[in-house]
Amino acid sequence: MKNLIAVFTLSLFTPVLVAETTAYNLAGGFHATASPSITTGEKSSAFVYEVKGASVLTSYDKKNTVKVSIDCLGFDELGSSAGTVGTGRCIWRDSEDHHLYVTVSTRGEKNVYTITGGTGKWSNASGEITTDITYLPSASETVYLGTDNGSGSISTSK
Repeated sequence: MKNLIAVFTLSLFTPVLVAETTAYNLAGGFHATASPSITTGEKSSAFVYEVKGASVLTSYDKKNTVKVSIDCLGFDELGSSAGTVGTGRCIWRDSEDHHLYVTVSTRGEKNVYTITGGTGKWSNASGEITTDITYLPSASETVYLGTDNGSGSISTSK
């Protein structure tokens, strides 16, 4: 009986986190600068990049809009049949200066953003957003301009 009371009492005080998942459309633009590339093979090269940008996340029901600034660092390779292939790490900052921590995986003209946590209201965030990249004309071989549009979802614990 004592064990039953202890289990019952413990369950009364165990916090339960409820995850809320929101589906979003992402629309954004970016400015990327790349280090000079190095040759990694007869028809391949690699470079380090830095991205600055901004995106708007709009929930599918249009009731929730999140505006974020984007800072990323990463490493890309060129020359494979898949096009640009790489990975990076990002911080997305919302208007209240809460952060989302994001891993970006580039495959050709697609990005997959994986949410790995954050601060404030995003502290337990997770999720994934897949986008299509459109590169715009640029005056330099080490500067990339573009748009990023796609969709996915972000889960937060309440």
